[in-house]
Amino acid sequence: GDKASSYSVTRFVELARKTERELPFLSMEKILKQVNKEVFQLSQREEEYSGMGTTFVVATVVDKVVYVMNVGDSRLYYYDGKLKQVTMDHSLVEELVRAGELNRLESRNHPQKNIITKAVGVSETIQPDFFMLDIEEGEKILLCSDGLTNMVPDEAIAATLSNTGFFAAAERLVQMALEGGGTDNVTVLLLGMEPTDTALSADYLKTTLGKKRKPIKEMLHDQSIIAGIGNIYSDEILYAAGVYPEQKCCDLSDNDWERLSEKIPEVITWAIQVNAMTPEEYLAGHGKEYRNTPFLKAYGHVGQPCAVCGCVFEKITVGGRSSCYCPNCQRKRA
Repeated sequence: GDKASSYSVTRFVELARKTERELPFLSMEKILKQVNKEVFQLSQREEEYSGMGTTFVVATVVDKVVYVMNVGDSRLYYYDGKLKQVTMDHSLVEELVRAGELNRLESRNHPQKNIITKAVGVSETIQPDFFMLDIEEGEKILLCSDGLTNMVPDEAIAATLSNTGFFAAAERLVQMALEGGGTDNVTVLLLGMEPTDTALSADYLKTTLGKKRKPIKEMLHDQSIIAGIGNIYSDEILYAAGVYPEQKCCDLSDNDWERLSEKIPEVITWAIQVNAMTPEEYLAGHGKEYRNTPFLKAYGHVGQPCAVCGCVFEKITVGGRSSCYCPNCQRKRA
């Protein structure tokens, strides 16, 4: 399933980026059928991938309308203060529940709960389900694999979405699944019409971090404060904001917090765009609108040219850890 899932996601995104705009459901179904065909052919051609398949859930938002498509038992939930499951599992247990032979409580621990009745790549044809719903500010959309829902009950998911900040909630849900003994892959994606300006405002950052005596770079690594930055993008954020990485949080000025508040979402948006590209696409200039930004992170490997200045990447080992850097502009590879 690992190969099927990674291939399906990568290929779906690649085809979606090349698809001309049309009705969302038409595009989504067309792309999924192409992906299904390729995964099935790969399983027939390569013995090591024989019989592989994957569940799949995808959503796109157009004018505050969420268009949803799913296959298998990966789910999409809608949260507006109450958690509602939008998709229906394509599984044996779900069919038993709908037939009235099982109740929801019994289904959670049923020995055959992992048997799915539909999956991408297991046959030449596929028929997904489609759903549509409206979304307003403050409401959230959660997409997840059964690695989450098998380990964390809906009530706990709802409580986490209610009590945890938007940018930390997905990370917390993954941790809960792992703490619950989860051995399956756990995938969680949280979308929302969320008033994120408040969540990343200068006042929020200053209140949360302003009294810390640790370096600002170290604090940006703390996923419980701002999930999604980590030790990769903190360099870019600080470079863009003009804040020295080793400066203590308590020594930052109001202007420093204002610049950080402005640059965090800007850099994360850029990172999402760039990380969807292959190195070849990036170096060919498909991300040229980002290549000219001061926080650009060069994309490459040892021996490849830096996308910023053209110098060849070198391998540098510090404290036993190796990384690739451009020797001229010192940007770390993605």
